[in-house]
Amino acid sequence: MSRTLSFSYLEALKNKRLAAFLSGDLVSRIGDGMTLVALPVLVLGLPSEVPAAVRLSLVYAVPLAAPLIVSLFFGLGTKRFDPAVTVAADSALRILFYGLAAGLALGGTLTFGWLLALLSAGSVLRSLGAGARRLFALGLAGPEGSYAVNGMIGLSLGAGMFVFGPACGGLLLLSGSAAPALLANAGTYVALLAAVLVVRHSSAQPGPRPADPPAAVSGWSILRSKPRILRLFAVLFLYDLFYAPVEIAMPLLMLHDLDQPSTALGTIWACYGFGALAGAVAVNYLRRFPPAPVLVAVIAGWALCVAALGLSGTGAAAFAAFGAAGFVYAPFNPLVFVVLQGQLADHEQQPVFTLWTAGLTAALPLGLALGGPLVSMVGSRQSLFLSAAVSLGLALAALAILRHELWPASSRPRSRRKRSAVPAAGKNG
Repeated sequence: MSRTLSFSYLEALKNKRLAAFLSGDLVSRIGDGMTLVALPVLVLGLPSEVPAAVRLSLVYAVPLAAPLIVSLFFGLGTKRFDPAVTVAADSALRILFYGLAAGLALGGTLTFGWLLALLSAGSVLRSLGAGARRLFALGLAGPEGSYAVNGMIGLSLGAGMFVFGPACGGLLLLSGSAAPALLANAGTYVALLAAVLVVRHSSAQPGPRPADPPAAVSGWSILRSKPRILRLFAVLFLYDLFYAPVEIAMPLLMLHDLDQPSTALGTIWACYGFGALAGAVAVNYLRRFPPAPVLVAVIAGWALCVAALGLSGTGAAAFAAFGAAGFVYAPFNPLVFVVLQGQLADHEQQPVFTLWTAGLTAALPLGLALGGPLVSMVGSRQSLFLSAAVSLGLALAALAILRHELWPASSRPRSRRKRSAVPAAGKNG
């Protein structure tokens, strides 16, 4: 399989319609980052008989249920969706229900039950919309822009969700209420909705519409017909699953083991965000290399960073380790989708991307549910070491899969001895 020459970020952004859509995507990510810091404050400020820790877990986990079901419906079935319409509908739901929640909070009538219901209603298309954003942008960019689009979506996520969004959310919290940040989140999705509508209704169509396959096939059927991709999915599912203990152990490490003040949690997440931003920029330069071996290096590098975090003896060392983890992890999702695109026909991408996103989305709440007892049982440092060891083992598993089945033939070193002209069984495709 020959690799298509990839555009750089700047070359891809010469496509004004792609630039307009990605600008809307970035603005909406900033809104998500505002909610990241404002939502816990809002939840803890509401009167409720439910314990604070349970309220926080519910407000993070419950809104994921409906989008997971919707994504599984499309990924496991044969129905197809229009990416632009899906992104627009997801934006409209966010504007309506998050705006309503903010209005009730400003009026002093919001309850925890209503907040949970409104967040769930506003997130129904969350997972489907995430895949739709990528598919819509890829349709605008064409094959040469594939690497750039996947990288810039990661850049948008890192910059908006972990850098600019939390900073803006923190400033809005100075008002004494979390409601303005929630209202601003709804406003940022107005920008995304406007970008989609403008681009979709411009004179040129967003790339050629792929022809439907002769017979519609579910994402699961496609994955089963490509066992190498299915094995890779299993590896990456476990990789995301064992990320969750890090999110639970890191605050305990900082506050208890290292005796840091609570403000250190904001600092360490800021370090991660700036590292992720730098890593997303670096994806622009990684296009010169075959994506599969770089993906393996990312998984192994993450394991080493998590181990370094577990070994940290000071707050500064922990900041450095987690910042490095953000830098290493940032190229992960772009590289995953670049590898997938190289193995899928155009008509296979929507159902597989949808099912892939749904499956990996399920890994986080499951990992959080398992991570709490794990960290309680073995301690924060030991759980970080365990997560690092599992990730390193998964890097070796990914190497075994990618080395023999997913690397482009043109990137493999040629043997000095002539091989038989008859291809080996099982190597085709």
